[in-house]
Amino acid sequence: MVKRRDGGKFDLNDYYLHPENYESIFYQYLPYLNVLIHASYWDQKYPRVVEEKYIIDNWGKPDFRLLGIGDISCDINGGVEITKTSTEVENPVLIYNPATRDYIIDLYSEGLPVLAVDILPTELPMDASTYFSSILLPYIEALLKANWKKNFNKLEIPLPLKRGTILYKGKFTPDYEYMKQFINNNQKKQ
Repeated sequence: MVKRRDGGKFDLNDYYLHPENYESIFYQYLPYLNVLIHASYWDQKYPRVVEEKYIIDNWGKPDFRLLGIGDISCDINGGVEITKTSTEVENPVLIYNPATRDYIIDLYSEGLPVLAVDILPTELPMDASTYFSSILLPYIEALLKANWKKNFNKLEIPLPLKRGTILYKGKFTPDYEYMKQFINNNQKKQ
């Protein structure tokens, strides 16, 4: 998503220490996207993922396919520079008008829809939360009551959990022993 300004090789540690030496290259992928969901951490010292200038310069061009942005991280003037304000759960989308550089509340207006609900990651409807809790509770209770000293074949936990257990006490469970070959092959290559 970024490259060194001097054309040198990307180094993650150097990027964290000296982000000013890097610039975003994400714009080269934008012509291929219809929707962008942005959820990465951003800080002022780092390059932006999408600059406002890119949207303004490319809006209306035939190869501009972007139909909307979901800015989950919702950093105001941040990684997605056109996120100028957060939206509410009840009214989650604003339309960014590249010609005026303003937001419009009317969903039928010309522009790029931007979803920027800053509390979106915490949104889970109460009925869904209650339902999931009631379904998961028996599994959690069974896990708490299980005797983890027993070997896997004698372990008394619900069948879906048993079938989904890949490793037990550091070893592959019977249904997943075939995976040893992938680890062994990978170790041979190193």
